[in-house]
Amino acid sequence: MAASAGAAAAIVGKRASSPGNKALFRGIVFSTLAVATGDYICQQLEGEDEDGREGEVLLGQEQLQLPQHQQPQIRATPISTTKKEWDKERTLRMAAATAVVMAPTSWMIVMRLEKFFPGNSTAAVLKKTLANGCLAPFMISLHFSTITALENHPDARVHLEQRMNHNLLPTLASGVVFWPFVNILNFMFVRLENRPVVGAMAGVAWSIYMSKQVNGKVKEGGKEGGLRNTT
Repeated sequence: MAASAGAAAAIVGKRASSPGNKALFRGIVFSTLAVATGDYICQQLEGEDEDGREGEVLLGQEQLQLPQHQQPQIRATPISTTKKEWDKERTLRMAAATAVVMAPTSWMIVMRLEKFFPGNSTAAVLKKTLANGCLAPFMISLHFSTITALENHPDARVHLEQRMNHNLLPTLASGVVFWPFVNILNFMFVRLENRPVVGAMAGVAWSIYMSKQVNGKVKEGGKEGGLRNTT
């Protein structure tokens, strides 16, 4: 019995230490760190929510109709240099979605593409880049769906529909500009086991954008990256 348990542990240890699993682990770690960093930077760039800005005064219709000398004098409020409070739960959701769903899925796609189009010849690289681009709608939809599920909101379906309707096409358009160049360099010059790490490093900038798209707001009568938080 003890020998069987020892043999099983040896098999598990051997598989865990295999080059493929090590590369997968590195890819998950680096991708998760990239997404967490990108979300933190995104939050700081977003600034305070409009509903929370101090010193912002909205004039009613009656006030706008008053003569100039009777209108209230409004003193401009200096721009605050205080950083926005870090929403750690939001960053944790982004990181968890990457570690559990997005990074393993991306790894599987990279491995399959290499199997179907092996090598780093120009033709193979272009085929992998094109195939990767064709999978972009699926990956973005998966990202939106995973974040929505982790939010555990009672109106999760409505939130997901808003994200898909308002942000899927703009995100796809931005990805077409950003990722083909990164993927061509990655497929052509980087070893297979290191591609997830290089992709994660390049993905810090993309993570800032995706964080905005996933966690942003939709204003009434217009679009602004994401959905309006009703909680």
